[in-house]
Amino acid sequence: MRIEFGDIYGVSLEVPAPDSQEAILHIHSFAHETIRAKNCCGCSKSKKLRQRVVRQTSLLCATQTASEWHRRMLWGLAKLPYEHDRDPVKPKLLVLSNPFGGAGAARGNWQLVEPLFQKAHVEYQLVETQYAGHAKEIVRDQLVPGQYDVIVTVSGDGLIHEIVNGLVNRRDWNKFRDTVTIGVVPGGSGNGLAKSLLHRHNENYGVMEAALRVLKDRVVYVDLTELTLEY
Repeated sequence: MRIEFGDIYGVSLEVPAPDSQEAILHIHSFAHETIRAKNCCGCSKSKKLRQRVVRQTSLLCATQTASEWHRRMLWGLAKLPYEHDRDPVKPKLLVLSNPFGGAGAARGNWQLVEPLFQKAHVEYQLVETQYAGHAKEIVRDQLVPGQYDVIVTVSGDGLIHEIVNGLVNRRDWNKFRDTVTIGVVPGGSGNGLAKSLLHRHNENYGVMEAALRVLKDRVVYVDLTELTLEY
C-alpha cells in the first residue's frame, strides 16, 4: 500500500519487550481514497468521490531498523535535518476552545480530532474559554514568547477575532508575533476563515482536514488590517 508522506501526521514505535528483536512501526495518516457513490437520482450509475480516510499502517521489522525509521520520519515530519542521536523537540500547542459557540459544536469537534493530536509528535494543552473576551485576555496577558509554538482555535470566527486582538494589544507584539502561529479547527456556525484556508490548500472543508493542516504546519500568511472609527 502506497502512503504519501504529505498525508502522514504521526508515527509511533511499539517494542513488545526491552530485549525484543522485533518492533512494530505504526504510521498514522489521513489519506485520500477514491470511493464510488450512487447518483442522487437513484439510477444504477455511480460516480467517483475523493475523500480522506484515517488510516494506520503497521510494519513489523527488526527493532534497530524500526527505531531508525521512526526517528527519521519524526525529523522528516518536523521538516528539519536528521539527527541520529535524538528525536526532534515536540512543538507546544495551546488549544483554545469555545464551548458556547456554534450550538456547542466545539466540544464534539475537538473529541473528533483529538486522536490525531495524540498520535502526532506534539504537546498540547486544552483550555475552554469561560466568557466573552476570555481568549483575548489569555493571549494578551498570560502568555510569554516561546511558551507555545501554535495557538489552535476550536471555534468559529469569533474566537479567532479575540486571539488576533489579544496579540496586537500586547506590548511586545512586534516580538511575540514571530514566535507563534495560529491554527484553525472549525467549531462555530459559519467558519468562514477555516473554509478559506482549506480552499487555499485545495482541501475539502471538514474538521479532520483542518486538524491535518494544523498538524502538518501548512502556513498561509494573512493580511491584518486595523480600523479606527470615531463615534
